This record gives sequence, C-alpha cells and structure tokens, in this order.
Amino acid sequence: MSIAFLPRRLLLWVLTTGFLFPFATLDASPGDDKRAELRKRVYHVEPAGPLLLASTELGRSVLSASDPAQPTAIAEIEFPVSVVSTTFASGLAWVCAGPYGLVSVDLFDPRRPRKVGHLDTAGSASQVVVRGKTACLADGSMGILVLDVSDPAAPRELKRIATEDYARGVALSGQTLVTAEDRAGVRVLDVRDPARPEPVVSLALPGQARAVIAQEDVVYVALGTAGVGAVQLSPVPRLLWTIPTQDTARGLALHGKSHLVVAVSSAGFNIYSLQETPPRLLSTTPGTEAPAVRVAVVQDYLYVSFDYGGLYVYDVKNPLTPMQYPSGGHKGLTPHPPR
Repeated sequence: MSIAFLPRRLLLWVLTTGFLFPFATLDASPGDDKRAELRKRVYHVEPAGPLLLASTELGRSVLSASDPAQPTAIAEIEFPVSVVSTTFASGLAWVCAGPYGLVSVDLFDPRRPRKVGHLDTAGSASQVVVRGKTACLADGSMGILVLDVSDPAAPRELKRIATEDYARGVALSGQTLVTAEDRAGVRVLDVRDPARPEPVVSLALPGQARAVIAQEDVVYVALGTAGVGAVQLSPVPRLLWTIPTQDTARGLALHGKSHLVVAVSSAGFNIYSLQETPPRLLSTTPGTEAPAVRVAVVQDYLYVSFDYGGLYVYDVKNPLTPMQYPSGGHKGLTPHPPR
C-alpha cells in the first residue's frame, strides 16, 4: 500500500539515573539544524523506562548532554508516516503509526533501536495497551483489535471488535478494557479471557471521546470540545462527572494519584486536583500559538507536545504554580501562576 506521507522519525532521549534531562523550546538560528529540530512538529511524547520517546517531523536533533537541562538524542527510528502514539512494555516500544499499523521496536540497546515486527492493520493504529502476551489496539474506523503479542516479531490478531464510532483510545483497568469511540462515548468490556472480550456497557458522553487513561477503578476521558470526564467502573460503570475546558481536550496524564493533567489545544494545559469531586482547577498555562496535543509526566516533570510548536517541559512539583524551563534550557524557572 502506497502511503503518501513524508518520512517521520521516533526520537529517543536518555534519562540520567532517576532524573530526566528536561528541555524546553530552543531559540534556533536558521543554520542550527540540531536546535531548530526541537521547534518542529512534536506529535507525541511517552516515557519508556529510562528513556523518553518522542515523535517529530524530521527527527535529526543530536544535542550535547553536558548541560543536564538539555536532552541527549541518542537514536532515531524512521517511519513512513507520523507516529500517533507509543507504549512501552517489557523492553519493547509498541508504536502506533496510523495507516502504517503497529510496529514493535527492541530498545534493549537504546542507542541501536531495532524494529522487530510489524502488523499492517486495516484501519489506523491510534493507541495500544499491552499486558503480558496480549495487546488491545484502537484501530480507527476498523474498531478494536485484540492481539497475541507473545512473538513480538509477528503480532497476531485474535479478535476484532466493531465500534460504534472511530476508535481513538484504549485503557486497561484490571480485567476491564475501556475504549474511546469518538462521538459514541466509551465502551466497557470484560477481558478476563482476552480472546473473547465480553461487552459490559456503552456510555454515551458529551463531546468526542478522544483519549482515555485509567487509575484503579476510574477512567478519565478527554472529551474534545466538551472538556474532560470521569467514569467509575465498579460496581456498575457510570459517569461520575464532566467539566468544561477552555478549548479542545486532546490528551491526558496522571501526576501521581492526586492530579490530572489535560492537554487543552490552544489553551495549553490544565492541572486538576483529584482529591475533590468534581476536580478543582489548580493551574493553567497562558494561551499558546501551537495546540497542545499530548502530555506525559515523569516524576515531577511534565512534558507537553505542542504540535508544530515543539516540546516544552515544566516543573510541576507544586501543581499550583507549574514552572516552565525557559528557552535555551538555562537553569532557573519561570513561574506560571494560576489564572
């Protein structure tokens, strides 16, 4: 199948022992390609054990590690399309590459990542969760795929589950699978037998279910133009709450058990306290020129991919006053007080 897209690359940034090399958007001169690359489109960022995986448009950044406020690009992996998301499990990166399908990458030697297997799915691979020898993949218009990944070189389809709308995301909580199905809301399935998922209930939600993330028996849902919501999974699945956001809610991350971070497109990101119901907004960033599309948290560092605006890092040790590492990665932080 011919894919009419420019090549993209997945970048791996290294962490020091227990400390992530934080980096900010860099002021780039026209001739400084290495720094300019960090201002290219960043579609996704994902922690992967001692690594940080990020997908960019060109992926040619190689930065010095002499300043710990800067990342060290240690490898690049080419893909024929933009990487949508990445999941890390048991030393492997499972890369969802849209119409190109699902790719497994061996990160045993992170300086020499090696593509292991590829499954050309019928839809558009958007997000995958992996547990043991089984994976569940959101495959766009073609629904949900349950896969046998016992051999990473040859992922094998066990079952395809039709969805009511576009399958954008998946999350596992114990033996329960939750799928984000755009305007159809979310679906809850029993996956005690992964080869035979049993539907439990479908929940219609406002907006568009774009992303899901699980914490124990609660699933948080990015609802696009309708904000963010939460679904209680037990004893009977039910909607707990929804709250509006300033712009389209696109990505989610948890900071410990008490805070939820939401990528809010042109409004940047919001941090909410989960110790209150509904959650209280603790802080937000000023509006941004580029839309925030994904967020990831490692320890007290928040990584926000701003699509064509690059990748930003914030110190969120105090979620009331997240502080951005300034341009150029100099030591010192710039406070963003809550509105």
